[in-house]
Amino acid sequence: MRITATHLTQWSDRREAQGMLPVLVRRLISATARTTALVMPGGDSVNIPGWDGVIETAEGNPWVPSGVSYWELGTSKDPALKARSDFKKRLEQISKADAARAIFVFVTSRRWPGKDAWRESVRSLNAWADVWVWDGDDLEAWLETSPATALWLGIQLDIAGHGIEAVENHWAHWGNQSKPVVTASNLFVGREESRTALKNSIQQHEPLISVMADSQSEAVAFVCALLIEEGYSTRAACVTSEEGWQFVDANPGIEVVVITDNRLSYHRSPRNGISLIVPMAFGDQAFNLMGIGGRAIEQKTIELRRPKPDEFERSLIELGIAASDAARHARTMGRSWTVFRRWHALNPAIKKPEWIEAADSTSLLILTLVGAWNSASDGDKACISKIANRAYEDIENELLRLVALDDAPVIKIGSLWKAKAPLELLHLIAPRITSDILMRFFEVARAVFEEPDPALDLEEDKRWMASIYGKVREHSGVVMEAMAESIAKLGYFSDNAGSTVINDHVRCFVGQLLEEASGERWLSISSFLKSFAEAAPDEFLSAIEKSLRKPDKPVARLITETQSSGVSGRCWHATLLWALELLAWYPVRLGRVAKILAELSDVEVKGNWGNTPFNSLVSLFRPWYPQTAASVELRLRTVRNITERHPETAWKLLLALLPGRHDMASPNAKPQWRDDDAGAGEVVTYGEIRQLVLPVASLLLEQAQGNAKRIADLIPKIDELDTNFRDEVIALVVSAKSFPDEDREIVRSATRKLLNWENSFNQDGGSHDRYSADALRPLFDELAADDLVKRHAWIFANGLVALPDGRENDFEEAEKVRAALRTMAIREIFAARGWQGINELAKQCEVPGLVGWELVKEPFERDELVRWLCQWYVTLQNDFIFDSLTSGVLHAVPQEEFIDFLQTCLGSLEKQARSPEQVAGFISNAPQSMALWQVIETQPPTLHDHFWFVVRPSSIRSSSSHLSFCIEKLLTAGRPNTAMEAVGGRASELPCELLIRILKGIASGQEKNAALPQPWHIARVFEVLSKKDCSQPEMVGLEFAYYPALKHDKYGMPHLMAEILSNPESFMELICLVYKPSNAKLEPAPGNLRASAETAGSLLHSGRGVPGLESNGEIVRESFFSWINRVRVLAKEKDREVITDLKIGTWLSNWPINQDFDCWPDPVIAELLDMDDCEDIRQGFCTGVYNSRGVTSRMPYDGGLQERKVAEEFRRFSIHWKDSKPNVASMIEGLAESYEQEARRHDEDGLWAQEW
Repeated sequence: MRITATHLTQWSDRREAQGMLPVLVRRLISATARTTALVMPGGDSVNIPGWDGVIETAEGNPWVPSGVSYWELGTSKDPALKARSDFKKRLEQISKADAARAIFVFVTSRRWPGKDAWRESVRSLNAWADVWVWDGDDLEAWLETSPATALWLGIQLDIAGHGIEAVENHWAHWGNQSKPVVTASNLFVGREESRTALKNSIQQHEPLISVMADSQSEAVAFVCALLIEEGYSTRAACVTSEEGWQFVDANPGIEVVVITDNRLSYHRSPRNGISLIVPMAFGDQAFNLMGIGGRAIEQKTIELRRPKPDEFERSLIELGIAASDAARHARTMGRSWTVFRRWHALNPAIKKPEWIEAADSTSLLILTLVGAWNSASDGDKACISKIANRAYEDIENELLRLVALDDAPVIKIGSLWKAKAPLELLHLIAPRITSDILMRFFEVARAVFEEPDPALDLEEDKRWMASIYGKVREHSGVVMEAMAESIAKLGYFSDNAGSTVINDHVRCFVGQLLEEASGERWLSISSFLKSFAEAAPDEFLSAIEKSLRKPDKPVARLITETQSSGVSGRCWHATLLWALELLAWYPVRLGRVAKILAELSDVEVKGNWGNTPFNSLVSLFRPWYPQTAASVELRLRTVRNITERHPETAWKLLLALLPGRHDMASPNAKPQWRDDDAGAGEVVTYGEIRQLVLPVASLLLEQAQGNAKRIADLIPKIDELDTNFRDEVIALVVSAKSFPDEDREIVRSATRKLLNWENSFNQDGGSHDRYSADALRPLFDELAADDLVKRHAWIFANGLVALPDGRENDFEEAEKVRAALRTMAIREIFAARGWQGINELAKQCEVPGLVGWELVKEPFERDELVRWLCQWYVTLQNDFIFDSLTSGVLHAVPQEEFIDFLQTCLGSLEKQARSPEQVAGFISNAPQSMALWQVIETQPPTLHDHFWFVVRPSSIRSSSSHLSFCIEKLLTAGRPNTAMEAVGGRASELPCELLIRILKGIASGQEKNAALPQPWHIARVFEVLSKKDCSQPEMVGLEFAYYPALKHDKYGMPHLMAEILSNPESFMELICLVYKPSNAKLEPAPGNLRASAETAGSLLHSGRGVPGLESNGEIVRESFFSWINRVRVLAKEKDREVITDLKIGTWLSNWPINQDFDCWPDPVIAELLDMDDCEDIRQGFCTGVYNSRGVTSRMPYDGGLQERKVAEEFRRFSIHWKDSKPNVASMIEGLAESYEQEARRHDEDGLWAQEW
C-alpha cells in the first residue's frame, strides 16, 4: 500500500478532509520529530479561532523546523489564495519580535506547482525567520517515513491492504462492540504492574513480547490501549492475517507489531529493530502452540490477571452501572472484561464464544450444574462421576482440553476447578440440559446436603478443630458451596427464563430439604442458607414459618446453639439472618420476613453478637437507610402488623426507628443472582424519611398511653422530632402523676436523667431549646412517690447518681448536693418510720453501702446503731460473709473509734449467741488493718480461724511487717491465691520465704475453687525473687512449675534455661519425662508426673537455647560441643537417640529473617549441623526454624509474596555455605524450597479467594 499525492488530492475534495488534515499532520509530526510542545486542533475543533498549529521542537528534521514554528493548513482548491490570506492575516496577529524568531509553515493536501515561487516571494519580506511550504507531493514523501501513519490514513481513504490495521482502529473496533463501551482505564485497573512491564519492554525494544489474558482479543486490546495512551501507536500496527506481513516488510519504520492471533506467527520471526507482541490466553501451553507462539510462551510472559472483585466492581460503576448490579456482575461474569464485552455485545456474533461448539457437552453441563469442585477430594469426584454418569477421568480429561482454549470457560487453580462466568455459561448451555442429568444432579445434591455435619458430634468449643478430630464431611466445602450456589443460580435462571422443569426441580429440592428439617439439619446446612433462600424464596420462607409453629421450633436451634462470641465461637444463626435479609429486598416478601424476624427476636441470643434477629429487623425499616426496595407505605403497613402481633418487639423496633444523634448502619446481605435490590437503599430523600418517621412517632405515642416503662423510653427522645411530638411526650409525663408509686418512679427516674444532662451541659440552651427541660423540672418533683422510702431510694442508686439540677461539670458541688440529699433522706425516713424505714431503704436501694455511710455520719446512739446493724447482718440469707450495708457502716466509722465500735459489735453478737462463723463473716466486712487483726488474735480459735478462712484483704496500706503478718495468716489458713491477691504490687516488701510459700501453695492447688492469679502478676513476683538471695535450685523448680504462666512474659525462665543449657542431665531428664525409649511400649505417665510431663513437653517444643552462649552473643565452642556430646551419650544410654537429636536441632534453631545476619546459622552451630551423623539434628533444626516464624497475616488476595521473600533470604544463606558446608547449604536450600511451595499455595488461595 502506497499513498500518493493523487490520493491526497482526491481526498481533499471530501468534506471530512478539512478536519482530518490537522490530525494527519499532527501524527506525522509526533512520529518523526521530538516535540516539546504541540498544539494542532483537529476534527470538530478546526473551527476554533487562532493558529492551526503551534509547534516547538528540540531538534527538527526535513519536515519540522527546529525551535518554534507557526502552522497554517488548508485543503481548498486554490492553495495560493489560501496561503496569501493566511500569511497576511496571521502576520497581523503576531509581534514582529516573535515572528522574527519563529518559522511560518504552510501545508496543503493538494499539489501546488507555484509553491516555491510563493515561498521565495514571502521570504524576501523578512517578516519571519523563515517560511516553509509543503504540498501533496511533500506529504506523500513524508508519509513514507511514517508507515503507521500511512496505514492509518490508508484506512481513512479505504485503500489499506488486507491483514493490516492501525492500532487506533483495532482498539476502537474492540471497545465499541459493547454497550457500555469498555474503556482503556477499565482494562488497566488492577493491572498497573503489567502495564509498566509492557511499557518497559517496548521502550527496551525487546524483540518478542508475550502478553497473556483471559482471551487473545483482550490481550490485544490491552496492548493497543497502552500503545495509544503512551504515544507509541504512530510507530505500531496490528497484523490481522498473513497478508499483513507484506505491509510490515515493506515499511521498516514500523517498530511495534501486534498480531491479533498467535497462529499468525507460525512462520514469522521478529526482524531486527522490531518488537513483536504475541497475545496469549491463560489456557495456552507450549504443547498447543507452534512457531513464534511456542517461543513466546517460553519467554517471560506479561500476565493480565483479572481484576480483584472490588476493582472490577468500581470499574463497572464508573461505566454507569448501578452499584447493586456491579456487585452482581463482578461475581457472575468472573471479573472478566472478555465476558463482560461478550455479554453486552451489540453484535450477536460476538455473544457466542468459539468454545461453545468445540467443547464436549457433558463436561460443560457438569461445569454449569456443579460450578466448582476439588479434584483432590474423592467425595467430590464421586459426585461428578455420578452426575455425569461417566468416569471422572473422562470429565477431567475433557476439562483439561477446555482450559487450554482461548477464552476458556473454566478456571483451574491447583486441584480446584471452577466455571469462570457461571451465569453466562448457564445461558449458553441451558438448552442442552436434559431431564436425566438434572435429576441426577438433584439426587446427588439431596444426598450431600441431607448428611449431618460430623462436627456437631463435638462439644461447642472444639468444633473449630473438627478437622483435627477427623469430624469432617466426605465432600469438600468447595463442592458443597458451589452446588448450593448453583441451585440458587438455577432458581434465578428458571424464574427469568420461564423454565418450568428446572424451576420445579429447584423448588422441590428446597422444600423437601427444609420443610421437615430437624434442628440438627438446620445446623448442618447453616452455611448454605443464603443460597437456598435465593434459589426458592417462597419455599424457604414457608419452611421457616412451619418450623416456628412447631413446639420445639427446630430452626431456632441456630440461635440457641450460638454460645460464646470469643475467638473459637461461631454465630450459627448469622447465615439465617443474611438469608432473610436478602429476601427482604423484594417488596412482596418484606411482610413475611419481618414477621419471622420479629418471632426470632423473642429467642435469647447468647454472647456479644452484633448479628441478632432484632438488629436485622431494624435494618429493614431504618428511615435513612432502609435495606429493602419496598415503598414507605408498605414498610409502614408491615410495622403496624408487627405491632399487633408482637407488641414488645414492635415497641423496641419503633424506638429504634426514631432518629438518633449517633446512628450507624452497615449494608445488609444482598442477592448474588437476583436483582431484587437494584437501585434500592442507596439514596433516601428527607421527605421520605419524614414520611416514615412521623407515623412511627404517632404509633409510639399511641402505644405508650398508660405505660410507665414506655413513657420512660420516650423521654430521652423528647427533642429528637418536632414540637408536636415534644408536647405529646410532656403530656404523657403529666399523665404519669396518677400512676402508682412504682410506675411514677420509673417515669421520674428517666426524667431525672434527662434533666441532669440538660442542666449540666445545656444550661443556656446552646445545644437546643430548653422548653422540654423547663417543663419537666417541676414534673420531677410532682412525680415523687407518696411512699417516703420509694421517694428517696434513687439518691442511693450509686455514688455518682445523676442529679435533676445537673452540676456534672462541677464535681465538688455535685458531691455536696448528693451528700445533702442523702442526709435529708435518712433523717426524714428515720423520723417517720424509725429503724424499720432504714431497713426498707437498705433493701430497696441499689447500693446499701451508701446508706451505711450515712448512718455513721448521723448522730445516732452508737449502741443503738450497733444493735440494729448486728440484727440486720444476722438476718441476711447470704452465708454470712460480704454485705454492702455492713461494709459501708464499718468503713465509715472514724479510725480512732473503730476498735471500740467493733468491740461493741462483738459484744452485741455475743449476747445474741451468734455462731463464730457468723461473727467472723461480720468482721470480714471491716477495713483490714493490723488493729483489726490484733482484735482477731484475742478471739476464740474457731472465730479466729474462720475469719482468716473467709476474709479477702486487698489494697493493704499498712507497713511491710503488717503485710507480712496478713500473708502469714492467709498461708496458714491454706489460702495462697488470696495471699497473692493481698500482696498486690508490694512483693518486693516481703521476705523471699513468704513469696516462695505463696508460689508453692498455688502450684499445689491448696486453695480450692479460687481463681488463679494473672500470669503477669506471677511474673512480677518472679522478678522480685530473682533480685533476692534465693537458691538456684529453688528458682529452677519454681520456674518449671510456672512455665505455662512465664513462657510468654518478658521475664521468661532465666534460671531454668541456665540450668538446662549448662547441665546436659537436666535436658535429658526433660526428654525422659515426655518420650519413651525407642524399644519400649508407650505407657501413660503416672498421675503424679502427668503435669510435669505436660510442662516438659511444652518446654521441649517451644524452648530455644544454645549451650555455651555468652552475653556478648558469641558461642564458646568447647562448652557447646561438650554439652552436645554429653546429651547424645546420655540419649544413647536412655535409648532415646532419635528424639533427642530432633530436639537438639529444634533448640538450636531460630528465625533469621529481618535480623541483618551476614551468615546464618552461627559458624559453631553450622559445624555441628554439617556433620554426617547429624541428619536428625538437621531435621529438628528445620522444624524449629519453620515453627519459629509464628503466625503471619495477609490480605485475602495477597498470595505468597511474604514466603518468596523468605525463600530469597534462605537461598542467600545457602549460597554462603555451599562450598564450605554442603550439608548445611543443602538443608537451607530445602527450607527455601519449602517456602517457595508455600508461596505457590498462598498464590492459589489468593486466586481462589477472588473467585468467591
